[in-house]
Amino acid sequence: MEEIHRDDIARKKHPLRLRKRLPQDHFYQEFCNTLRTCRTLLCFSLCQSTKILWDIWGYAYNKPGHSHAESMVLEEIKTFLTQNQPDKTLKYTLTLYMSFSPCNECCYRLATYAKLERRIKINVMFSKLYFPEHRKIQKGLQYLECAGVSLKVMEKQDFVTCFYLFVTEHEAFQEWHCLDDMTKQYSSTLQAILNQCVNRSDCGKDSPGHGAKENSHYQHLLPSQYNIPAESLTPEHHTKHIYCEAETPWKCSLNDLSISNMKSVKRKLFDED
Repeated sequence: MEEIHRDDIARKKHPLRLRKRLPQDHFYQEFCNTLRTCRTLLCFSLCQSTKILWDIWGYAYNKPGHSHAESMVLEEIKTFLTQNQPDKTLKYTLTLYMSFSPCNECCYRLATYAKLERRIKINVMFSKLYFPEHRKIQKGLQYLECAGVSLKVMEKQDFVTCFYLFVTEHEAFQEWHCLDDMTKQYSSTLQAILNQCVNRSDCGKDSPGHGAKENSHYQHLLPSQYNIPAESLTPEHHTKHIYCEAETPWKCSLNDLSISNMKSVKRKLFDED
């Protein structure tokens, strides 16, 4: 208990950690897509598109009342590229694994950066959707996709990869019950939101501070079969569990995964430990 308390204090003092493994309990608490929490966790990596060695990587929490995790990571990426990579011809891939999808303001920040830095391909994967019933959030996600940013709800394979790369390679990812069901629900909702942007030239024209009216069109697409109240679909309420038939987690098999590819990254990834 005391160790967990120290971890919480360290997280508040240092919301962004570079080249540090993420504690397992933090991963499962924040990334579990059947568990609602009150913060956003983001794991990120930046590497040249032709290489497997990550130039910069780590994880970040949002700092309530101050900076969002996405903003802190973008500032870190900008600083790194300015100080270390003056060659503007190099192509990069920035991968973000997030517990919640970006808010509308962070959608616009990421989209603006993607448009300014065409040499960086941004891939955003997230476990849960943040306020999917709000129109301004929908507009932000549409605008982000129109800017060329890849958006995806995390599937089991993505959780396994994130766990392997950012937590530990010595233990297998423990799958929680209803993982696949919730992934399908969130994926359906995300696709419906993105499909609404028929005219790409008009995509995301609402400013981040407007269009907050809820859109009931998506209410039936939310994970209602698990009796989740609409207000609990945000990271600003008390932790909530969604229970289903099974009772205990199980170890997932790694036989069908590209472990060799992940291992090649992992060996390079932790050379500095």
